[in-house]
Amino acid sequence: MKLDANDWPAISALFDEALSLPDEARREWLDALPSPASAHRGTLERLLADHARVQTQDFMHTLPKVMPADEP
Repeated sequence: MKLDANDWPAISALFDEALSLPDEARREWLDALPSPASAHRGTLERLLADHARVQTQDFMHTLPKVMPADEP
């Protein structure tokens, strides 16, 4: 996903707005985006999908184990 740095403030604000909604309301919210914001719909969908994936994965148990160093 390639983002234009100039678009990031708008995308970030929209993403925060989407995250403040319940999961089941986000599709309707995306469908109702006004014209200027609707240009970012694809990016927002990908960000929301990535966010949902992170929320449901048990990634804490897949991190490498760090063992303490042996004492000298």
